[in-house]
Amino acid sequence: MTEQEYKDLKKVFDKVKSPVEKKMKIQGEEITIKTTTLDPIRIAMAAPRRTGKTSLLATIFRYMKEHITPNTFEIVINEDDDNKVQEYANTLQVIKNAKTDDDVTKKINNLEASNGIQSFKFTIRFKQTNDAKKTIFWIELPFEIMDVAGGIVENDKNQDANKREEFKAHLDESSILIVPFDSILLMEKPITNDREKLDDFVSRRLSINNIEDWCIEWAKTRKNDRHPKVIFVAMKSETYHTNKTTADKSSRCFEEFNSKYRDTLFKLKEHAPTDLKITYTPLETLGCVKCNKSLFDDETEQMVYSFIKVDSIQNYLGAGIILGEIFERAKMQIKDTYGDAQTWIKAIKDMSWFEKIKHLLDTISAYWNEDGILDFFNGIQYIEQEIDSIAAKDKCKYARTI
Repeated sequence: MTEQEYKDLKKVFDKVKSPVEKKMKIQGEEITIKTTTLDPIRIAMAAPRRTGKTSLLATIFRYMKEHITPNTFEIVINEDDDNKVQEYANTLQVIKNAKTDDDVTKKINNLEASNGIQSFKFTIRFKQTNDAKKTIFWIELPFEIMDVAGGIVENDKNQDANKREEFKAHLDESSILIVPFDSILLMEKPITNDREKLDDFVSRRLSINNIEDWCIEWAKTRKNDRHPKVIFVAMKSETYHTNKTTADKSSRCFEEFNSKYRDTLFKLKEHAPTDLKITYTPLETLGCVKCNKSLFDDETEQMVYSFIKVDSIQNYLGAGIILGEIFERAKMQIKDTYGDAQTWIKAIKDMSWFEKIKHLLDTISAYWNEDGILDFFNGIQYIEQEIDSIAAKDKCKYARTI
């Protein structure tokens, strides 16, 4: 083993936290549970009011519960957060079940906007069992997604200044930024005598300038971050993305987005690290409604929409892309913490090398002994492989890397 290899290995194990130990009885037998928790992955969302941030959360949480069944780890969702998300998902289902087009329009227009700040949490938990020692080892990687009132993003002076600072603090610590936008505002072009006034209205409703400022703020804090991600999500876009060739407006939707957010994309790339990844994807949420009519009043500068029911297009379209990006970031965090699992598996199997690194392995004594540490790194490798599989599961043809 070279001096550099030793330093690299020591650097890895210096980052591993000592496990927290607790005892519990399972089927009458006392079991020791030792848990090592990695640093959390924080995810920020920035969008104006009535964009669909909570709808986005409800959709990806529902997709995670119904479509992701990993073998080597489990996904643990905070119960209170799960209940909040499910309550909102039920609201979306009410819209889908509406009997008439007028009822659809009324229910959509009456959807309540988020107030204040809410954090939603879930955890990836990798579990190993040592039956001989009656011990269970857990590695936990927590995630925290913040849902913030659109007024805070819009810098509305009526919003609580403390809440704004709370959002900013979360943003500064987030390795992933999700920017949902209302695609109906981009795609529906009502007749107007003042096109310039309409374009200005759309920019204000999308809060383009504020979104750009928040993106720059976020990008500047990522200078020391590896592989930061931004995900732009086209909300309310189900009927623009369809397998029916005559109705497919997906290319135009992306072009409208690219035109409106061109400066924001440029600023992100200018201020963020070079390994920044920007993804664009639509997301199916309402699922079976379509904007039927849009009217713009030149005098009041207000837009009025009406909606009709249509056949559901593709359930969960885009949800797998968003979660794939989130889980890919999880894989990077695990690799940053423990190094390359395959390298250490080879090292541990080489007994001459293993003898030299014993004292380093004392830092993770919960896994100490040759077989245990080998199982540990094999487990890390399995997690990485399964995350790759999850990320590849939903290859939405409308998603793009920018």
